[in-house]
Amino acid sequence: MMTTRLRFRQTPILMVFLVPVFLALPLRASDLPPAAQKALYEAGQAMEKGDHATAEEILTLFRQNQADVPHHLVEFALGNALAMQGRPKDALPHYRRCTELEPGYAPAWQNLGKTALDLGDHLQAGQGLARTYELGGGTDHDLLFNSCLAFVLAGSPQEALSGLERLTSGAVGKPKIQWMEILLKVHLDLGQEKKAIITLERMLADDGDNADLWKLLAQIRIRQNEYRKSLAAWEIYAGLGRPSPEELVLMGDLYMALGVPAKAAHNFAQALEHKQCPRLREKLVEAHLASRDPAKAASSARLFIDLTPTSRLWLTLGRALFEQGEYDEALLAFEQSGRLDPKDGKAHIMRGHCALRLKNREAAMAALEQARRFPAQRDQAVALLRIAATL
Repeated sequence: MMTTRLRFRQTPILMVFLVPVFLALPLRASDLPPAAQKALYEAGQAMEKGDHATAEEILTLFRQNQADVPHHLVEFALGNALAMQGRPKDALPHYRRCTELEPGYAPAWQNLGKTALDLGDHLQAGQGLARTYELGGGTDHDLLFNSCLAFVLAGSPQEALSGLERLTSGAVGKPKIQWMEILLKVHLDLGQEKKAIITLERMLADDGDNADLWKLLAQIRIRQNEYRKSLAAWEIYAGLGRPSPEELVLMGDLYMALGVPAKAAHNFAQALEHKQCPRLREKLVEAHLASRDPAKAASSARLFIDLTPTSRLWLTLGRALFEQGEYDEALLAFEQSGRLDPKDGKAHIMRGHCALRLKNREAAMAALEQARRFPAQRDQAVALLRIAATL
């Protein structure tokens, strides 16, 4: 069975900015120890002038001199000084240390998430941004989505699930299409196909002309053994664009499985217009025969045998001729089928049937003796041999 991957709209992580020092520091000087206040003030002045290296020196010296009195804002500011010099790998431990010293300090979590994102550490980025969202009161929904997307990029879809379910629940307003797309991907990554169907149907309610969504729905329905619903989705998909030959064949196979061979034949014929394939020719002839149209099956089989004479084509031609009462020609077709595939007993048992209809005892006995060598045909061949013996 074919599989496809839904082509999601490009969904980059939205811009996440570093929280600068002057926005994150306390407004009251009394909130800081004097030495820390002085170091942060001087570092802040240097950073406002763009002299991030000097800010780094000031803060590093303070940390060395005050190692026994760590302060989360010093770690935060030093992380910023390093990040602004294009050194995210050096900045990250300071943001992490800041969150350890003050777990409720949201700017540090945001800068931790942003820096981890720059370094490609998507799991840590997701954790940092998710914590920022929580500390911010759960109102910045783009931030929550970014954290979920980071978890997905980290290969941790389970971590993203609860956030995406909140975003798409309607509790925070009408879900954005990007949110729904990533939720769908998470459902599929986690093997939650029934939930994926629900999400797809919600998406299709707003985007009913999206052929990719219909195709994905059709494929999931097949895996859920919901063949009729799958075909309904395939038909809508086909109506929205130009299905590939492989997709037309799949639709034809489904119609055959559901006992609608005429529709199957239509799809196989369409596929043959774009892809000449011996097996596809066999499928078309078999569909015509299953549609109770032996004349069309016979004419198609003869045409295709001229192109590629396969055992199955000869076998189906023989059956079509048999149904029309043309037992002489049917017997010859079954003989050809048996020669091309000596390991298949069906052609021999059908030769026996033809010979019996023609009252040809010798031909019937010979065909049925061959047929009973095959386990699948043995019982029937033995029974027919008794009849042939009476001719």
